[in-house]
Amino acid sequence: MNQVASQGDRAKMGFAFRFVGGQFDGGEFPLKPNREITIGRGSEYDMVLEEDMVSRQHARVSTYNGDIIIVDLDSTNGTLVNGTPVSEQQLNIGDEVGIGTVTLRVVEARTLNATGSLPKTDEDATQAAPERRTLHRTGLEGRFPGEGVDISALLRRLLASGKPASLALKDSDDVRVKIYMSDGQFCWAKIRTAAGEDCSIAPKKALFRGLAMKEGSYRVRGFDRDKDFPGSFEESAEDLLIEGEAQRIELEGYSELMPGLDERLELVHPLESRLSILTEVCLDTLQLVINEAQIRSVLDQSQATDLETWQDLLYLLENEYLLVAH
Repeated sequence: MNQVASQGDRAKMGFAFRFVGGQFDGGEFPLKPNREITIGRGSEYDMVLEEDMVSRQHARVSTYNGDIIIVDLDSTNGTLVNGTPVSEQQLNIGDEVGIGTVTLRVVEARTLNATGSLPKTDEDATQAAPERRTLHRTGLEGRFPGEGVDISALLRRLLASGKPASLALKDSDDVRVKIYMSDGQFCWAKIRTAAGEDCSIAPKKALFRGLAMKEGSYRVRGFDRDKDFPGSFEESAEDLLIEGEAQRIELEGYSELMPGLDERLELVHPLESRLSILTEVCLDTLQLVINEAQIRSVLDQSQATDLETWQDLLYLLENEYLLVAH
């Protein structure tokens, strides 16, 4: 594509800042048409760059009638365009903006849809250009895993901001987890199954499942600080993150022993192993198998964490209470 386009063509184009190097290398921040964004260290701004060389209110970018104008807001360390300090500058595709140690390259963004805005749905994001992650005014959006994308680290950043934020995760099996946090603590978490059903009875399990997801997409959005939740977490955010990471590692250790999630389990018949020696929790898991059969459904319906439920299932299989149906 030509570096310089006609005014009419530019007005129809979508632009973005692409991060060059650093933690978010390859990530993009969409520059939506006919609006202004502020870049700075302050958490209230549109693009937040948390580093010492970035001023609290560093620069403003406007996109009107296809023109992109960047204005330095009397920042301490200045704003560079292609290596030259500027106070105000029109930007073209290929220009590189330096703010602190961050380098942003102007690129053409994803194709605008019929309404003149960027795609907003998960499906649109998945089918669009193959960037790994995108920064939005309300947070981040993209795919994991990838360089600079770690669910635990992402949660820590959102917690550190103190602002109300929800992290929506969707794995390759279309299982979704949504985690809410505010004021440095987790508020709530829930699972939405592949069948589209919400499972809100076990928020800790939902949080830990999100931390254990290996591949999928994520999206961060804000929410009303007055939003009501059906309960709350008793543990601190740090304790939950440590426990969740420990469970993820232990769960991975069982991976070679686990049947597939779509496998069905059934009681051994005749049943010779004694039910009386099972714990109450293990009996609850056994009852779920009788009611649900499919392993995926058992995990979704269990109030215990995925690790605890898998431990029960593997014990019941090893001690011949259950077998995989064929």
